[in-house]
This record gives sequence, C-alpha cells and structure tokens, in this order.
Amino acid sequence: PTVGEMNAGALRKRLKRRAVPVRLYGVAVGSEANLQLLATLSGHHGGLALRVDDRAAAASAALRIAGHASRPVMSWVTVDLGPAVERVFPNEPVSVVAGRDLVILGRLRGPAPTSVQLTGWYQGRRVAGKAGVYRVRTRDVTDRGRLRRRWGTARLGQLIAGGAGRE
Repeated sequence: PTVGEMNAGALRKRLKRRAVPVRLYGVAVGSEANLQLLATLSGHHGGLALRVDDRAAAASAALRIAGHASRPVMSWVTVDLGPAVERVFPNEPVSVVAGRDLVILGRLRGPAPTSVQLTGWYQGRRVAGKAGVYRVRTRDVTDRGRLRRRWGTARLGQLIAGGAGRE
C-alpha cells in the first residue's frame, strides 16, 4: 500500500522548492495503484509513469524507462508568444524530452506570431536569446471541437495537479 503524502499539489510544491529539477519515474504495480498521482508527479519534469500487472509488463516497463531516461531533457521551459496571444498554456515552466512535442495553446487576439521564444535549461546551460527563438508555422484546420476538449483536459489536469477541490 501507498504511505505518506497523497496530494499531488502538495507533492509538486515540495518538488518545486528544489534548485534542480528532479526527473521522476513511477511504476504502479497492480490495478489499485494510483497511476494518476505517479503520472502527475513524473510528467512535470520529463519523467514517465507506467502500470504493470505481471512479469512481462514489468520487463517491458523497465526497458521503456531505460530508453526514456537516456533521452536528454530541456527543463524549466517557458514560452513567450508575444502580446497577441493570451491565456497561454502551459502557464508554468515544464520539461520537454528530446523527440517529444511541446504543445502550446493560447487565445489569439491579433495577428498570429511568426516566432516563439523558449527559455529553459539544457545540459546545465541556460537557453535564451537567439538560441531560444523558433519560427512558427500556422495553418487553418477544421477542429470539430477538439481544441476545446484539449484545452479543457489540460486545464482540468492542471487543477488536479494543483490540489484543487470542488469549487
């Protein structure tokens, strides 16, 4: 059984106090283990959480974790899309594992930005200035409500991770 602190918000606050981000990996053993809590904690700094139910799944999980841990990560990543984009999500620093997409959502209140400014830490060095500027390509898409669902899901995850209760 799990013992100790079970509130994701309180645990994340403790992790944020660390000077250096901690890349956590979690394995939920059995169907009753709290995978959501492990995913909330491990996903914040580029880690991974998996569920295992038998020996074969445990071996597979070990290989996945080893492969994932071998990939570099950029930590404390913040995004600046300029003044025409508001309510940007993620709205707090995140970590991005090499080979993974960083999905950025925001409300456009003017012309679409042509570049995005990322700042963060990569291999012990601060990335900012011209090194963190990336061109943005935009295209019109037929959304069918997927963006609203994605935004809502991300916001709900943020509230749960922050320890929000019924309001």
